[in-house]
Amino acid sequence: MRIDLHDRPDVVRGSDLEQAAQIVGTHFRIRSPGAAHDGEALTGQYRLIDLRPGLVVHATDTVELHDLTTEVVQRPGLTCSLILEGDIDFELGGRHFALSANRKGKPGPCGQFLLREQPELFVRRSRRGMHVRKVNITVTLDYLKTIVPDVKPLLQALAGTHMAHAYWEPSAHAIALAEQILHPPGLPGDLDRLHLENRVTGLLLESFTGLAEFGPEDTATIHPRDRRRVEAACDYLDARPGDHVTLEEVAREVGASVSTLQRLFHTVHGTSVYDYVRERKLLKARFALEVGDASVSAAAHIAGYASPANFATAFKRRFGLSPSELRSGQVR
Repeated sequence: MRIDLHDRPDVVRGSDLEQAAQIVGTHFRIRSPGAAHDGEALTGQYRLIDLRPGLVVHATDTVELHDLTTEVVQRPGLTCSLILEGDIDFELGGRHFALSANRKGKPGPCGQFLLREQPELFVRRSRRGMHVRKVNITVTLDYLKTIVPDVKPLLQALAGTHMAHAYWEPSAHAIALAEQILHPPGLPGDLDRLHLENRVTGLLLESFTGLAEFGPEDTATIHPRDRRRVEAACDYLDARPGDHVTLEEVAREVGASVSTLQRLFHTVHGTSVYDYVRERKLLKARFALEVGDASVSAAAHIAGYASPANFATAFKRRFGLSPSELRSGQVR
């Protein structure tokens, strides 16, 4: 099965996204009012292809036509992502992730691995006018064993646990492979598929090298025990969205000192605990506005702001539009 609009700039409709989502999961839904089922959602080059059982590639060079929120229940698997331009803001299993070509203020492509050992709800929020160039490769562990017989070291680098993730450093070769996936030479028939699978497999193997060689200050080399501490801290924070939780309380819960927690958290997420909590609250407030259940004042309370005006300022700085614009559906 495939959705492939790589040969020309084209418009991707909501129905195209729904059809493509069947390759990676179930229960697809467009939650935002910006694009209906048959409405235009993206423009550009879009590929989502099931190359063989257990190997899926999703490559896009697109511009968002609307503020858009989509969701799908993703199947288990290991996803390798390479962001060449733009950023991806998403939730998986209720946990927030952000992947950007400007990670930690360092411009340039960025890679990430994310392991799912069970189905999880994936929610992506995108902004109108956002240009994203990326390649995602998703494999089952059974497929992975056909190209890497001993997968244990790879999974250990990811702590081998559900929802574990790690960043990897794209090499010049990895970036070149991604560009060839995004912009293939236009070979006829099966030759195009053979070319694509060759580049996808090469990028996957190259990314594993990037994972192994990532620097000592980053998430690829963090001890699995410490990574589990960070994951436990996220679970603890996500379970108490409306509570005032101190750093001391979180550190005590995961068995670390405050300074160690802050250092580990920044290593894994590239942000502070405080910024993580603030981002999560803003995302929850945005969701409350999108589904139309909350007033701007109520959304401000969800985000932890006593002043709706201060909330509106922070919201517009983060999402590029005001809460009232989003709630009223003025953005199209």
